[in-house]
Amino acid sequence: MILDETIHLLRERYGSLHNIFLQKVLFGLHITVVELSEGLIGFASTVPPADNEVHCKKDKRYFGPFSPLQFTGQSINDLFALPNEKNLILSLKAAVINALSSPLLGNNRGTLLVGADPVDLINREWLSGKKVSLVGAFHSYIEKFTALGCQLKVLELNENVLQNNEKQYFAPASAYPYLLPESDLVVITGLTLVNQTFADLAKCLSPTSLNIVTGPTSSFLPDALFNKNIHLVGGTRLTRPDLIFQLAAEGGAGYHLFRYCAEKITLVENIKDPRLQIS
Repeated sequence: MILDETIHLLRERYGSLHNIFLQKVLFGLHITVVELSEGLIGFASTVPPADNEVHCKKDKRYFGPFSPLQFTGQSINDLFALPNEKNLILSLKAAVINALSSPLLGNNRGTLLVGADPVDLINREWLSGKKVSLVGAFHSYIEKFTALGCQLKVLELNENVLQNNEKQYFAPASAYPYLLPESDLVVITGLTLVNQTFADLAKCLSPTSLNIVTGPTSSFLPDALFNKNIHLVGGTRLTRPDLIFQLAAEGGAGYHLFRYCAEKITLVENIKDPRLQIS
């Protein structure tokens, strides 16, 4: 799993994670935020708890260390040791990984570009008319790709997340084994890293396609993604950390981040890739 590989890499970079603890945790409707004892702040998309995590028998109810009113002071090592079974725990793990990664980005593998969206780095002449698969309903990307005459498919679980004029591009999420291998460009939401669907998607990527993972959740060291044939990793960097907890608590979504307290970043594996146009 990409998150587990990144945790291993972070242990190598930091030397030890034993003395780092959770200082503050917030599970917002759309965004999970964490502050660590080192003062680092990270966030990721919130994956809502599954029905069986909420509606369970009395003897299955959890009141352990990583439950409400118990998070503060817990070791991140203990958090990372938990099985990847509960959605909120996975969201929190991703937020902690992003917090730990934030001061390290661009210092080793990959070129860090600040204020850059990965899709905007693609050479438009190369992209024109290409087969494009979007895993996730990125509305702004749909507009860009259709304007360039791309053969677009948007893989989603629910067709209704697309606007009326976008539904012509809908493909069921289950179609990924057929669509991804035939695509010239694949853009995958970072949410797949916490809902545990990324591994299956990565197996279907063509060795010749240009592949992107992007979203607030993928704001971490890119090494494990680069090793899975991902060429660009889009993420988010805080510009106003003092606002992120309030924003998430008040139902803020990804687009609110860029209005109030964050900026886009992109990590590029090879800036000389001819399919890219980087000035």
